[in-house]
Amino acid sequence: MLKQRFVMIFLRPYIYRELPGWGRLYERFVGNYDRDPEWRGHSERWVRGKLHGYEMLLDLGRWSNRATYFLGRFYDLPTQLALGAILRPNDTFVDVGANEGMISLLASRLVGRSGQVIAFEPNPQPRARFQAAITRNEIANVRLLNFALGAEASVLPLTVPKINSGEGSFGRPDYPAELVDVVDCEVRVGDDVLRRIRPRLVKIDVEGFECNVIRGLGEVIEECHPAIVTEIVSAHLQKAQSSVTELVGMMNEKGYRSYRLSLSAKKGLRLIPGEVDPDAHGDFLWMHPKNEVLNASRFV
Repeated sequence: MLKQRFVMIFLRPYIYRELPGWGRLYERFVGNYDRDPEWRGHSERWVRGKLHGYEMLLDLGRWSNRATYFLGRFYDLPTQLALGAILRPNDTFVDVGANEGMISLLASRLVGRSGQVIAFEPNPQPRARFQAAITRNEIANVRLLNFALGAEASVLPLTVPKINSGEGSFGRPDYPAELVDVVDCEVRVGDDVLRRIRPRLVKIDVEGFECNVIRGLGEVIEECHPAIVTEIVSAHLQKAQSSVTELVGMMNEKGYRSYRLSLSAKKGLRLIPGEVDPDAHGDFLWMHPKNEVLNASRFV
């Protein structure tokens, strides 16, 4: 505990500013999920995010929250930079698989009071933390819904690893039964829920269930061609009885072009065009020629 307090007092300011070598310091003294036991016992704390200015409730005993505490932001920087490049005041952002709301909180700030965020999170535990942030920060432009989206209405078991709620999946679990919780979740069709909604950007991060979500959003996609950010992890898709090939085929059939989200040498947004590898692992932006929300050539 004393070692962790030393790191929090003396190393966190350096890591927070993301100064040269901060990543090596973080890996050496803070660590990821395998170091969770060392950090348990610290009380939860409210920390203000440096990208959106809202307070977030963080548990240092959980690796993703710990990264947010030390960096002052959610660890997935390319996706957050993509939001900053696309969203404007008065826009609508749809977050499918919102988890604790780290991405939605930034979107809330970007779309402003005149815009709206519609977030879907069926897992009660992370949803409660997201709701706590909404309440504490008195956020009025976020609508948090307690069900999932899919291709058809149903109730499905969500398998949630105890070490990381963000890995909750409707696909086959990676972990033994004693290391997961199972939550029965309502699933609704996106077109039914979002009728008459015209999102500028849709983020889909559902641990392999992406194809099902996209099928259920066919009318929304056809009507307004929003930019779409998806996580693509080949192993996750396979466990949900899908594949990268299927996902890419669906998006290409709808006329979308893919760009891998990455960072430039100066930590700016970099979009890498081209075919998506069947073994891909990363976040991708999909844009339609009828609604080019940004000039992709500027970011390649």
